[in-house]
Amino acid sequence: MKKLVIISSLLPPLGVLLWVFFRIFMVPENHIGLEPRLLMSAAVFSIVSAWLNHGVVRVLSFVVSVLLVGVIAWAEHFNLLLQYEEWIRLGMPDKPIWTQIIR
Repeated sequence: MKKLVIISSLLPPLGVLLWVFFRIFMVPENHIGLEPRLLMSAAVFSIVSAWLNHGVVRVLSFVVSVLLVGVIAWAEHFNLLLQYEEWIRLGMPDKPIWTQIIR
């Protein structure tokens, strides 16, 4: 039962992380309708998991939360994932060409 709770607490941040990578590398647009920083709230699940567990699970949960926040901040800083209004305010910048390597 405890392992199920641990796994389920790590699913939201991992799902958001995979979705962000999908948006960066597979979707040609670099804007979304919601504020990208709101996606960082999924890290709360892994932070709670790190707080409740010990050992390897604590380290894994901490790494997942730091990775999620770091990737979203990185994507927003390099104009890879912007809110629509911010994208327009910045002059509708294109995605960098290196994001199209996988497509």
